[in-house]
Parts: sequence; structure tokens; C-alpha cells
Amino acid sequence: MNLLQDDNILVRISHFDAFLILTLGVVCIGLFLNYDPPHKDLKVIGKRKWDVGGLYATYRFFFASQRVLSEGFQKDFFGTYPGFEAFNIHRTIFGDAVNKRLTPAMATLTKPLAQDSARMIGSVLVPTQEWKHSKIIEDITKIVSHVSSKVMLLDDSLGQVEKWHDLSVKYGKTANIVIVQLKLTPALLRPIVYWLLPSSYRLRKIVQKACDIVELELENANPQGTGKETPVSTLQWMKEVAERKNEAFNLAHGQLSMGVAAVLPMSNLVVNTLYDVTGTPGCIEPLQREIITALSHGGWDKRALDQMKLLDSAVKESLRLRSIQQSNIYPDPPIVNC
Repeated sequence: MNLLQDDNILVRISHFDAFLILTLGVVCIGLFLNYDPPHKDLKVIGKRKWDVGGLYATYRFFFASQRVLSEGFQKDFFGTYPGFEAFNIHRTIFGDAVNKRLTPAMATLTKPLAQDSARMIGSVLVPTQEWKHSKIIEDITKIVSHVSSKVMLLDDSLGQVEKWHDLSVKYGKTANIVIVQLKLTPALLRPIVYWLLPSSYRLRKIVQKACDIVELELENANPQGTGKETPVSTLQWMKEVAERKNEAFNLAHGQLSMGVAAVLPMSNLVVNTLYDVTGTPGCIEPLQREIITALSHGGWDKRALDQMKLLDSAVKESLRLRSIQQSNIYPDPPIVNC
């Protein structure tokens, strides 16, 4: 009798366990089907359709995050399409040229860049005693693009800086137009529509002209053994990094990528800071005093830049006030007295 009772107890426990497991399974499935993930409006990069629960995406995030970001960047900016090569370059070579060569060289570049900036400001923002309308973003972009072109090319003996300045600005604007047009096109039709867009044709022509300028610059660069110092330029730095790593790298595409990364963001930063400073008249005089004091000891050099802490704070505050999405939004062109 006791054994039978024990058997009944075992049977009843077994039935209870089965019911509990089934109930938990139904609850889990219901929670999974009704799960409302946070930030569901954001696009998920690197997830496969068969990846239930995102386990494979999580694995790639931990062990191949750089590749996932690169894939997402190329997809959003159409890096595999002709003309968008600047959005699909070798990031390691590009990063080494900027971090290991450009950043340390800023101490020697500060003075010549300041002189060239002063010359460009005087020619673009011509001094006048009369009020006039000015689209300040166009003027600032021209100044920034021209000054950055002086660093990108080997030298200006061939008169290519002005040509590169025009190409750099046109490339960024044209690429943005093509990106918007393609994003408005259904994904299945994009490979066909791309070749029918006049803007995409202009984009490819710009890239070809950029390749011609870079090829001419490299052909006329100072050869080894001439006794002349190698000019300082991002073109030369990218070339040296690629040769050291023994990897193929299109220098023209790298230069265009440098322009996209430098010209438009820097122009936005300068214009936004100007708007914020002029909108706060009380900070103009302290900024002027700080700049005059810093430059009075030895002109434009690294030490003078380090002493402009108030200016540094003003730029950072302008960045804080404006999100990335708002960085390309400007009020109507103001009336300025240049």
C-alpha cells in the first residue's frame, strides 16, 4: 500500500512538472512574440533574418564590431557604388595618417596655416564700411576648403590647390545629393536608377578629375636624392603609410575622404560658433583680449593655441548646444559688416 501511494505521488509530481514546464514555455513564447525592444526605430546593422534573439548579432558586436560598422557605413553611404569610393577607403591607413602624422605635425603647421587663413579671410570677406548681405556658410566653406587643400597636396607650384578646393567642395555637395536621391528610391531599383541620375554622372567625373590631379602631383613630387625636403602633406603621409603596410590604397580616394571628413564638418563648426558668439555679445570682448594676449608673446604657435582656453570653451559649448542632426541647419544669412 505504501509503495502504491509512493507511486501515485511520483505520478502526480511528474504531471505537475509537465504542466509547469508547458506553462513556462507558453509564457516565454508569448513574451518573445510581444517583446517591444527599446529604440526599435533604429536600424539594426549586422543582424541576419535567421538570427532569433539576436545571438549572432551579439557575437559579431563583441568580436567583429569594426567590420559591422564598416558594413553599415558602406550601406548607408553607398560605398560600393562608383563615385562613392571616398566612403569606402582603408580606414587603418586613413587613421594612421591622421593620428600618427597629421596630429603631431600641427605644431609646425600652425603658423603657415594661420598666415594662409588670414590671407583667405581678407580676400573672401573683403573689408568694407557698408552693410551687405553675406551667405556666411559659403564664405567659410571656401576659406576652410582652401586652407585644408594646402595641407592635402604636396605643394602649390603646379597651381592645383584652387582646383582641388573646388573639387573637394563639389564632391561633398554632389555626394550628399546623390545619397538623398538614392535613399528616396526603392532598394531594388537603386542599382538601375543610380546610372540614370545626372548627379551620379557628375560625381564620377569629379572623382576622375581628383585622380588626375593626384597623379600629376605624384609625378612632379621631389624625387629621392634631390636634396630637397619632402613637403608636408596628407598625400605624402598616406602614401608612406600604405607603402609601410604594403597594402594597396588609392590616394585620390583617400584625399577626397579627407576633404569630406574635414571641410564640411569644420565649416559647420566655425559657422555655428560664429552664430553663438555673435548671439552672446558679452563674450566677444573677453575672447578678443585672450586672443590678443596669447598672440602677443610669439604669434601663432602651439603655445598660443594652448593659452586660448576661453576660445576652446566657446567652441565646445557651441558643439554642446547643437546636435549632429542640427549641424547643417543655419538661420537665414545675416547682414554682416565685413
